[in-house]
Amino acid sequence: MARVTHKTMQVEPEQAQKWLERNIANRTVRPSRVREYATAMTEGRWLYTADPIRFDEDGKLIDGQHRLMAVVKAGVPVEMHVVRGLARNAQDAVDTGAIRTASDALKVRGFKHGTKLAATVPIVNWLLRGGGFAASYSRDDIVFWMGVHEGLEEIVDQANRDRNLLPCQLAPYSAAYYAARQVSKDVTRTDTFFVEQMVNTIGLTSGSPALATRKYLLGLREDKRPNNKTAKAATVLALLEGYRGFLAGDFMMSLRAPRGGWNVDEQPVLPV
Repeated sequence: MARVTHKTMQVEPEQAQKWLERNIANRTVRPSRVREYATAMTEGRWLYTADPIRFDEDGKLIDGQHRLMAVVKAGVPVEMHVVRGLARNAQDAVDTGAIRTASDALKVRGFKHGTKLAATVPIVNWLLRGGGFAASYSRDDIVFWMGVHEGLEEIVDQANRDRNLLPCQLAPYSAAYYAARQVSKDVTRTDTFFVEQMVNTIGLTSGSPALATRKYLLGLREDKRPNNKTAKAATVLALLEGYRGFLAGDFMMSLRAPRGGWNVDEQPVLPV
């Protein structure tokens, strides 16, 4: 067996391309994974973790093809740990451990509700940044955006404590509430609608938008596929429609989906 060597170095795109020529037999490439890594690299979010690029004793690349392809796609040098001289059958033991999820990564960083936050972040970004409701987010993407969306953890934590009072799922509610608060001209009114009325049902009267929204959401919750992405998006849009009516002082006996259904393919316009 060849001597195993270790080295930490800046891997240039040209070097990565040369190493990929030694990618003789590896698992099927996942283009979405390459895009995720490349985006993190170009935006300066890629973190050095000492997870190595691995070559066996014959010089064959046995681990790291997605990262190297991302370096080529990003066109920027990236610091990586490189290991050479591993046994020919070492590839069989690579990536066989438990995968660290976005929830795990958030928990390590001290966030209490990792799973709920990981489900909420993509919806928040859809509302504030666009990109589509069903956009895919990697573990590192979720961690990055949690660092950007200050105050989201507090809203999710409060919603979790009130989860038995919510008229809908926690993630769509938390995302709509947080996004509305980010653009609100009067956060006190935002809090009144989303917390005092939608959760605590204080001051609800016939014709109030919050009451109509609660009734609509409670009916929507009976959907046979409550975790369906379209149903979650409809929940968000219904919340925002009720909130829009509340801000306008509308009289609303009932809330209905628009003809043809809620438009979940475009970024919603948030009421202010």
